[in-house]
Amino acid sequence: MNRMEAIQWVWSVCSALRKSQTNTLADLVGAAMTVGRASLAEVGRRLFGTAAKHGIKRCWRFTANSRVEISDAMQGVVQRLLRSKRWKSKALLIAFDWVEIRGFHTLVAAAVMRGRAIPLLWASYPEWKLAKSQNNLEEGLLRLLRTMIPPQVKVILLADRGFGRTEMARLCQQLQMHYIIRIRPDVWVQCPGFRGKLLDYPVKKGICRVLICTEYRRKNPVEQRVIVRWKQGLPKRRDECWFLMSDLKASAFRLSELYAARMTIEEFFRDGKSRRNGYALRNTQIKRADHFDRFLLILVLAYLLLVGLGLVARARFQPGAWCSCNRPRECSDFTIGQRMLLHLEVPWAKALAAVIAQLLEAEKNWG
Repeated sequence: MNRMEAIQWVWSVCSALRKSQTNTLADLVGAAMTVGRASLAEVGRRLFGTAAKHGIKRCWRFTANSRVEISDAMQGVVQRLLRSKRWKSKALLIAFDWVEIRGFHTLVAAAVMRGRAIPLLWASYPEWKLAKSQNNLEEGLLRLLRTMIPPQVKVILLADRGFGRTEMARLCQQLQMHYIIRIRPDVWVQCPGFRGKLLDYPVKKGICRVLICTEYRRKNPVEQRVIVRWKQGLPKRRDECWFLMSDLKASAFRLSELYAARMTIEEFFRDGKSRRNGYALRNTQIKRADHFDRFLLILVLAYLLLVGLGLVARARFQPGAWCSCNRPRECSDFTIGQRMLLHLEVPWAKALAAVIAQLLEAEKNWG
């Protein structure tokens, strides 16, 4: 895939930005496609037609431009990913989690697909800002995300125990977002046949059950379902019972398998932080959270194209084309895209179509 394909891709989806901003972003994404360890200096050096110092300054000025909003830039990307008519009968799985990168805490909402998750929206904060109200930051990002997704698309939010509170469930119900969120068992519930804390609910290995809770929590309760699942054969460090809350009407097995898809966002975090096969963001020297968010915007748009390129390459070639063995799952789609970038001419529309196809199949693959 050549650099012009990446530039055309950005122009097609980031029309909500000003023309000059879109032009700069397109050039930076084209440069970011070719970097290994990502930094402002490295992306700036890869820009065509300019001296290295001017390219680095151009990259810095874009990240420092307070008029560039992440939600505006990603609005077109989300609309393009969800434009297919097939979404009327499919569900979009969104993993929701925090990641710590150097001095920043970044909240990410990412669309789940096989092996990896594609970020749709994110926001970074310094440590001191979390002390005020981390809950408000999470709920605000969810509200913004809901405005970006077409109302006819069914959304299922997947989140870990840090988000397992009653207010989050109530907000999801208000926003008409389905959810499967892991919870701590120290909560009071009332359901047919049981009344008390989930800690006291009798469980054993192999249990797979749905509790229909008429009251979840004593004060300001919410009505929802609790899934109790203790999977057999887990490693010793993960051998414990899962308690999940959800508003979906499905079997405990299906809901718990859907929740397991949340781990794909951890693979995206690894791609971003890894010094060996990723962008090495743990080495970043950026000092301000808003600058870091705009730098992530450049990398995410390049990441999406590289994942799409990797999916196309996986369908066309044997694994020996990008690694030293023929094991099909040896490399991630992102790594394959990086290694096949100069060897495979693929239009951006075809790479994007491969990503959309995987997003459409995500619910079936995990449930």
